[in-house]
Amino acid sequence: MLPVAVMAQFEKKVSIYLDAGAAILPKSERLNAVGQPTNIFGSYKNGFLLGGAILYSLNDHFSVGGSVRALRASKPYYSLLVNSVGAMAKYNILPSAKKISPYVFFEGNLSFVSMGQQNHIANYQPHSPTADTVHVANIKYTYAAYNLYFAPAFGIYSGGGLDVRLKESLNFFAQVGFNECFAKNAKLIKQNNLHNNSNLGYWNLVVGIRLNLFKKKTFY
Repeated sequence: MLPVAVMAQFEKKVSIYLDAGAAILPKSERLNAVGQPTNIFGSYKNGFLLGGAILYSLNDHFSVGGSVRALRASKPYYSLLVNSVGAMAKYNILPSAKKISPYVFFEGNLSFVSMGQQNHIANYQPHSPTADTVHVANIKYTYAAYNLYFAPAFGIYSGGGLDVRLKESLNFFAQVGFNECFAKNAKLIKQNNLHNNSNLGYWNLVVGIRLNLFKKKTFY
Protein backbone atom coordinates (compact mmCIF):
# COMPACT_ATOMS: atom_id res chain seq x y z
CA MET A 1 0.00 0.00 0.00
CA LEU A 2 1.42 3.35 -1.02
CA PRO A 3 1.37 6.15 1.56
CA VAL A 4 -0.88 9.12 0.76
CA ALA A 5 0.38 12.58 1.78
CA VAL A 6 -1.94 15.56 2.00
CA MET A 7 -0.33 19.02 2.06
CA ALA A 8 -1.96 22.43 2.26
CA GLN A 9 -0.63 25.53 0.58
CA PHE A 10 -1.78 28.96 1.76
CA GLU A 11 -1.50 31.98 -0.48
CA LYS A 12 -2.51 35.56 0.17
CA LYS A 13 -3.99 36.43 -3.19
CA VAL A 14 -6.09 39.52 -2.38
CA SER A 15 -4.65 42.81 -1.14
CA ILE A 16 -6.40 45.93 0.11
CA TYR A 17 -4.64 49.26 -0.43
CA LEU A 18 -5.35 52.45 1.55
CA ASP A 19 -3.48 55.67 0.82
CA ALA A 20 -3.42 59.43 1.31
CA GLY A 21 -1.31 62.20 -0.13
CA ALA A 22 -1.09 65.34 -2.23
CA ALA A 23 -2.21 66.30 -5.72
CA ILE A 24 -0.07 68.86 -7.56
CA LEU A 25 -2.18 70.79 -10.05
CA PRO A 26 -1.01 73.28 -12.72
CA LYS A 27 0.31 76.44 -11.06
CA SER A 28 -0.83 78.88 -13.72
CA GLU A 29 -4.23 79.72 -15.17
CA ARG A 30 -3.70 80.61 -18.81
CA LEU A 31 -5.70 83.56 -20.14
CA ASN A 32 -6.72 84.40 -23.69
CA ALA A 33 -6.31 87.82 -25.32
CA VAL A 34 -9.30 89.28 -23.48
CA GLY A 35 -8.50 87.82 -20.07
CA GLN A 36 -10.76 84.75 -20.08
CA PRO A 37 -9.21 81.58 -18.57
CA THR A 38 -8.40 78.79 -21.03
CA ASN A 39 -7.26 76.45 -18.25
CA ILE A 40 -9.90 76.48 -15.52
CA PHE A 41 -7.95 73.81 -13.61
CA GLY A 42 -4.88 76.03 -13.14
CA SER A 43 -3.81 78.02 -10.08
CA TYR A 44 -5.31 75.61 -7.54
CA LYS A 45 -3.41 75.04 -4.34
CA ASN A 46 -2.04 71.54 -3.87
CA GLY A 47 -4.98 69.24 -3.27
CA PHE A 48 -5.60 66.44 -0.78
CA LEU A 49 -6.05 62.85 -1.96
CA LEU A 50 -7.63 59.78 -0.39
CA GLY A 51 -7.65 56.46 -2.18
CA GLY A 52 -8.16 52.75 -1.94
CA ALA A 53 -7.91 49.66 -4.11
CA ILE A 54 -8.50 45.92 -4.08
CA LEU A 55 -6.09 43.89 -6.21
CA TYR A 56 -5.94 40.18 -6.99
CA SER A 57 -2.49 38.67 -7.47
CA LEU A 58 -2.19 36.55 -10.61
CA ASN A 59 1.40 35.63 -9.78
CA ASP A 60 4.43 37.01 -7.90
CA HIS A 61 4.66 40.00 -10.23
CA PHE A 62 1.29 40.86 -11.73
CA SER A 63 -1.93 42.03 -10.02
CA VAL A 64 -5.23 43.39 -11.31
CA GLY A 65 -8.23 44.99 -9.64
CA GLY A 66 -10.23 48.14 -8.99
CA SER A 67 -9.66 51.45 -7.27
CA VAL A 68 -11.48 54.47 -5.87
CA ARG A 69 -10.03 57.95 -5.31
CA ALA A 70 -11.12 61.40 -4.16
CA LEU A 71 -9.34 64.71 -4.77
CA ARG A 72 -10.19 67.98 -3.03
CA ALA A 73 -8.60 71.33 -3.97
CA SER A 74 -9.39 75.05 -3.82
CA LYS A 75 -8.29 78.51 -4.93
CA PRO A 76 -9.81 81.95 -4.33
CA TYR A 77 -13.51 81.87 -5.31
CA TYR A 78 -13.33 78.26 -6.56
CA SER A 79 -13.50 74.71 -5.21
CA LEU A 80 -12.84 71.38 -6.92
CA LEU A 81 -13.85 67.83 -6.01
CA VAL A 82 -13.00 64.83 -8.20
CA ASN A 83 -14.25 61.32 -7.40
CA SER A 84 -12.86 58.49 -9.50
CA VAL A 85 -13.37 54.76 -9.98
CA GLY A 86 -10.92 52.75 -12.04
CA ALA A 87 -9.64 49.40 -13.27
CA MET A 88 -5.91 48.97 -12.78
CA ALA A 89 -3.00 46.64 -13.37
CA LYS A 90 0.18 46.57 -11.26
CA TYR A 91 3.52 44.96 -12.12
CA ASN A 92 6.13 44.36 -9.39
CA ILE A 93 9.57 44.37 -10.98
CA LEU A 94 10.86 42.11 -8.19
CA PRO A 95 8.60 39.43 -6.68
CA SER A 96 6.00 41.05 -4.45
CA ALA A 97 7.07 38.88 -1.49
CA LYS A 98 10.51 40.52 -1.40
CA LYS A 99 11.37 42.90 1.42
CA ILE A 100 11.56 45.79 -1.07
CA SER A 101 9.90 45.61 -4.47
CA PRO A 102 9.60 48.49 -6.98
CA TYR A 103 6.53 48.49 -9.21
CA VAL A 104 4.76 50.26 -12.05
CA PHE A 105 1.02 50.56 -12.62
CA PHE A 106 -1.56 51.68 -15.16
CA GLU A 107 -5.21 52.56 -14.64
CA GLY A 108 -8.16 53.52 -16.79
CA ASN A 109 -10.76 55.44 -14.82
CA LEU A 110 -14.02 57.34 -14.84
CA SER A 111 -14.04 60.58 -12.88
CA PHE A 112 -16.93 62.69 -11.67
CA VAL A 113 -15.88 66.33 -11.51
CA SER A 114 -17.66 68.80 -9.21
CA MET A 115 -16.79 72.51 -9.21
CA GLY A 116 -18.01 75.54 -7.31
CA GLN A 117 -17.65 79.24 -8.19
CA GLN A 118 -18.46 82.15 -5.90
CA ASN A 119 -19.71 85.58 -6.95
CA HIS A 120 -16.70 87.78 -7.70
CA ILE A 121 -15.30 90.51 -9.91
CA ALA A 122 -12.07 90.17 -11.90
CA ASN A 123 -10.12 92.94 -13.63
CA TYR A 124 -7.84 92.33 -16.59
CA GLN A 125 -5.32 94.77 -18.07
CA PRO A 126 -4.58 93.88 -21.70
CA HIS A 127 -1.08 94.02 -23.08
CA SER A 128 0.16 97.33 -24.45
CA PRO A 129 -1.60 98.10 -27.73
CA THR A 130 0.15 98.52 -31.05
CA ALA A 131 -0.12 101.69 -33.11
CA ASP A 132 -3.10 100.47 -35.13
CA THR A 133 -5.23 99.22 -32.21
CA VAL A 134 -7.54 100.92 -29.78
CA HIS A 135 -6.13 101.20 -26.27
CA VAL A 136 -8.16 99.36 -23.60
CA ALA A 137 -6.86 100.06 -20.11
CA ASN A 138 -9.00 97.60 -18.16
CA ILE A 139 -11.63 94.91 -18.68
CA LYS A 140 -13.96 94.16 -15.79
CA TYR A 141 -15.69 90.78 -15.52
CA THR A 142 -18.50 89.94 -13.12
CA TYR A 143 -18.77 86.23 -12.41
CA ALA A 144 -21.97 84.75 -11.01
CA ALA A 145 -21.92 81.90 -8.52
CA TYR A 146 -22.59 78.38 -9.76
CA ASN A 147 -22.18 74.79 -8.61
CA LEU A 148 -21.47 71.98 -11.04
CA TYR A 149 -21.95 68.42 -9.79
CA PHE A 150 -20.54 65.12 -11.02
CA ALA A 151 -19.58 65.88 -14.61
CA PRO A 152 -18.37 62.50 -15.97
CA ALA A 153 -15.01 62.27 -17.74
CA PHE A 154 -12.76 59.36 -18.64
CA GLY A 155 -9.08 59.38 -17.73
CA ILE A 156 -5.84 57.47 -17.36
CA TYR A 157 -3.46 57.21 -14.42
CA SER A 158 0.04 55.72 -14.50
CA GLY A 159 3.21 55.78 -12.46
CA GLY A 160 5.40 53.76 -10.14
CA GLY A 161 6.24 53.15 -6.54
CA LEU A 162 7.96 51.03 -3.93
CA ASP A 163 6.50 48.23 -1.79
CA VAL A 164 8.19 47.65 1.58
CA ARG A 165 7.22 44.45 3.37
CA LEU A 166 6.76 44.97 7.12
CA LYS A 167 5.38 41.52 7.85
CA GLU A 168 3.52 38.75 6.03
CA SER A 169 0.17 40.51 6.00
CA LEU A 170 1.28 44.16 5.94
CA ASN A 171 3.22 46.34 3.50
CA PHE A 172 4.04 50.03 3.37
CA PHE A 173 4.14 51.71 -0.03
CA ALA A 174 4.92 55.07 -1.58
CA GLN A 175 4.10 56.00 -5.15
CA VAL A 176 4.02 58.82 -7.65
CA GLY A 177 1.84 59.02 -10.73
CA PHE A 178 0.23 61.34 -13.25
CA ASN A 179 -3.53 61.42 -13.76
CA GLU A 180 -4.98 62.87 -16.96
CA CYS A 181 -8.73 63.44 -16.77
CA PHE A 182 -10.24 64.28 -20.18
CA ALA A 183 -12.64 66.83 -18.74
CA LYS A 184 -12.55 69.66 -21.29
CA ASN A 185 -15.24 68.05 -23.46
CA ALA A 186 -17.53 67.08 -20.59
CA LYS A 187 -20.91 68.65 -21.36
CA LEU A 188 -21.48 70.28 -17.97
CA ILE A 189 -17.99 71.78 -17.90
CA LYS A 190 -18.24 73.18 -21.44
CA GLN A 191 -21.60 74.79 -20.70
CA ASN A 192 -20.19 76.76 -17.76
CA ASN A 193 -16.67 77.45 -19.08
CA LEU A 194 -16.91 78.35 -22.75
CA HIS A 195 -13.28 79.41 -23.14
CA ASN A 196 -11.68 76.40 -21.46
CA ASN A 197 -9.58 74.19 -23.74
CA SER A 198 -7.62 72.21 -21.14
CA ASN A 199 -8.07 68.86 -19.46
CA LEU A 200 -7.49 68.23 -15.78
CA GLY A 201 -3.97 66.84 -15.34
CA TYR A 202 -2.21 66.48 -12.00
CA TRP A 203 0.57 64.61 -10.19
CA ASN A 204 -0.26 62.29 -7.31
CA LEU A 205 2.19 61.78 -4.42
CA VAL A 206 0.82 59.24 -1.94
CA VAL A 207 1.86 56.87 0.83
CA GLY A 208 -0.19 54.06 2.28
CA ILE A 209 -0.51 50.54 3.57
CA ARG A 210 -1.26 47.28 1.81
CA LEU A 211 -3.09 44.55 3.72
CA ASN A 212 -2.59 41.05 2.32
CA LEU A 213 -5.79 39.17 3.12
CA PHE A 214 -8.05 36.25 2.34
CA LYS A 215 -5.96 33.10 2.29
CA LYS A 216 -6.61 30.73 -0.56
CA LYS A 217 -6.19 27.07 0.32
CA THR A 218 -5.34 24.27 -2.13
CA PHE A 219 -4.67 20.59 -1.47
CA TYR A 220 -2.35 18.25 -3.29
